[in-house]
Amino acid sequence: MALSDDVISRPAPAVEMANKQIRTPIPKLEPRRRSAAPSNPLPRPETPALPLPPDLSSLSFETPSRRILSPKDHEIFLASPTYELILAFVFGLSESVVDTPSSAVNLEDVNPPVKVILNILDRVETLLSQSPPTEQGGSRFGNKAFRDFLDLIKAQAPEWHIELGIDLSGAGEEASTYLLQSFGNRMRIDYDIWRSCGESS
Repeated sequence: MALSDDVISRPAPAVEMANKQIRTPIPKLEPRRRSAAPSNPLPRPETPALPLPPDLSSLSFETPSRRILSPKDHEIFLASPTYELILAFVFGLSESVVDTPSSAVNLEDVNPPVKVILNILDRVETLLSQSPPTEQGGSRFGNKAFRDFLDLIKAQAPEWHIELGIDLSGAGEEASTYLLQSFGNRMRIDYDIWRSCGESS
């Protein structure tokens, strides 16, 4: 049966629909909106004012011992002038180096006490090399040579404190406890921040 020219020239429904879709303009792409960064629910705390140095003649020194043994002790500490002093000191250090890269530090301009501390860190590294790790057969516990390292630090501590100007009677003994504990705990063989300073100096 012969088809008329009208039937032959008429496009199939599927083809006609495809042609309509091609002629339909593509919608403009809209960039995805980035979700806003979550706001910090905890605002930056204010830096406490650093108190004036006390009258040295009014100070007495003693060997530090553990005093925060309970939640109540912790609450007392958080409300104490000592806590405010530590907070002011740490915050002050942090603010003093904001937007200052380490490459901007000129050792010639460093204050004398800081130079003494840097020199002490160099000597700490020397003591570290004198206390090589002992073979412990793959034990996962702290290396016992760390205790030898702390003993060397303890022997040098009085001289270092004199170099730092800590020469009042009893002051060096008190400061030595904090110095040794800042390297780590001798009994538990827990390494601490001074050890890291010695490794990175």
